[in-house]
Amino acid sequence: MNNPVSDNPAPGDGNSLQRFVLWALDSLELCVKENGGKVFQLELPDSLRDEFNGAASVRFSFETQSSNGELNQEDIPLEVTPKSQLFDWITSRLREAQSIPHSVPRERADNVHDITPVLYAAYQVDGGRVQLAGCTLEDEPFLRLTFRAADQSGDKLMHVYVDRHDEVIHEDLAHSLHLDDVVVPKRRLREWNDLATDTFVEEAKLIAVGSLSEKDTELIAESFVWCKRAHGKLVFSIGDSSVELAFSGWAQRLASGEESPPPYTCELSGLQSYHLAATDDGRITVVDAIEQCSESGARTLATDLQTCEVTKRKALAEFFEACPVSGQTLVRSALVCCTTCQQNVSPNAILRGRCEACRSVKSIGKDEPRIARVLDEFPGLDRWRNWRISETSTAYVLVAKSLLKRLLVVVKRDSLEVLRLAEGSRFNGNWVDIPEAFREEMLR
Repeated sequence: MNNPVSDNPAPGDGNSLQRFVLWALDSLELCVKENGGKVFQLELPDSLRDEFNGAASVRFSFETQSSNGELNQEDIPLEVTPKSQLFDWITSRLREAQSIPHSVPRERADNVHDITPVLYAAYQVDGGRVQLAGCTLEDEPFLRLTFRAADQSGDKLMHVYVDRHDEVIHEDLAHSLHLDDVVVPKRRLREWNDLATDTFVEEAKLIAVGSLSEKDTELIAESFVWCKRAHGKLVFSIGDSSVELAFSGWAQRLASGEESPPPYTCELSGLQSYHLAATDDGRITVVDAIEQCSESGARTLATDLQTCEVTKRKALAEFFEACPVSGQTLVRSALVCCTTCQQNVSPNAILRGRCEACRSVKSIGKDEPRIARVLDEFPGLDRWRNWRISETSTAYVLVAKSLLKRLLVVVKRDSLEVLRLAEGSRFNGNWVDIPEAFREEMLR
């Protein structure tokens, strides 16, 4: 449950009772003058003098005054406490007023210029700037309900603040908006229609009373306190690119730094930050969402990068290739060439220079569909016997043997384009590429 805001003086808080009384007298359009330090003088119009035995003015103080032997008893000002007659007279005048008084915090942010420097200072834009694309300050009311409560230390004042959503606000928010130190506004504020106001006030009273833990309380005053709420949009620009960020918050809290504007959120990664930068292709986002491509060096969104399964380096998709043997996707620069089929494969698929496909050829008859297709395309190969075959995702690796020689044929699986044609001896593992001039004769 949110706590009421006590009007007892707090360290560094000044005299809250004094603030309330002086505000109440100002709301009643009564003139008050300071009369020597901590003494005040209430100037009474003719219409009110009868209530004070015809006096034209009343001197009062918020501290106990005593005669030093030089003053007459009449010169001692009236002491104002939550139980004093003068205090009761003031609050009764408030209740008798035709309408609930309106007020604004004494310390408040009233215009956009009060919050602009704080908004700008919240962000860091590498190589760019932040600007306000638009901002409006709207008046929003709180109903301040002032109670007199009794406790062991004596009577005290408490304020309960209810917002337009019928919620009792926390005392921390009330203090940060300075709702307990208010003044009468110099200009007229917009007002709710009577029905809406009456309904809101009655509901707020019930809510406020329910929020109090003190049993012995008395509602003595009601007032509207109006605060500025900011709604706007920031634009971050770097070069020719720009992005926008909507924000809203209490103007006073934004100006004081007690409330921060929102961080920018990267739409793709979801990362949030007050530090923005641009990728090399001009996209603006948070710094933590930008990484460097290991292959090109380009600064880009981290979500644009893939991770190499072998090297763990991150790079753009254009620099990746699938290993035709293992199926692993890795950066092209990490591929190694098989000494037999001369395909670029993952280093994980290589052993002593040969890929797994070239190490695992199996015997096959000429009537097997794969070899039959190759022999049909290249009839010159039909004179070779003892065929063995293996395949990758992109190629067939075929090896044939004669009495003294071996033949290596590597062709694409889809088009049967010859990738390598080489001969070797049956007594060593080396392969020698057949010159281009003799390849057609051998194949046809």
